[in-house]
Amino acid sequence: MCTAEVLEQLDAAAEEFLFPDLGHGYYYAVDARLHGYRDAGQWALIVETVGYESAPDP
Repeated sequence: MCTAEVLEQLDAAAEEFLFPDLGHGYYYAVDARLHGYRDAGQWALIVETVGYESAPDP
């Protein structure tokens, strides 16, 4: 898998709201990390997010 294919998958995930949204109005991000691992034919990406939610009281 080449870099362009990985980026296409990340773009597709973002369009379908499957990628963490760090700019969400009720989520205050404290830390975010992207870990990437690969070998000749495979990639693994891990997204870590730490934050808190500030949703209004019902």
